[in-house]
Amino acid sequence: MFDPNAEEYKPKGGGDFTPGQPGEKVATVVHVERGKSSTGKEAVDITWLVLVDRSGPHGEAGDAGKLQFDTVYMNQESLWRFADLCRALGQTAPFDEKDDEQLATVLTQSAVVLKIKHEEYNGKTNAKVAKYARFGGTFDPAWDAEIAKGEE
Repeated sequence: MFDPNAEEYKPKGGGDFTPGQPGEKVATVVHVERGKSSTGKEAVDITWLVLVDRSGPHGEAGDAGKLQFDTVYMNQESLWRFADLCRALGQTAPFDEKDDEQLATVLTQSAVVLKIKHEEYNGKTNAKVAKYARFGGTFDPAWDAEIAKGEE
């Protein structure tokens, strides 16, 4: 007999997969993977872990601990978005974006502020990263445990 609620089938990681609410979230990258769109565009699939939800009532966790999925396309027409992300991460020096190790180092160097918006697609509401901004705050050491769970 199959038990869908058995411990071995529960999601692993730092968050659940329900769409987050719109607003500003302090987040850090916990997974990076190269991929391609259905039309063949090179892409980087990014999994963010929300560390702080700035859009909820003060003192409430909101979407903290949830995962946010994001895709950045690496074609010429979309590189402006990748450049915005790099600047929000504090990357000022050129790097080889085709080198997986350099890409991972750049994407994991800092937390950022994500501006999340809701988007309807095929009758389903999705949370989409609309904008990246520099996180000017201090990294809380307590986040390390959440990040470790999110990387699992």
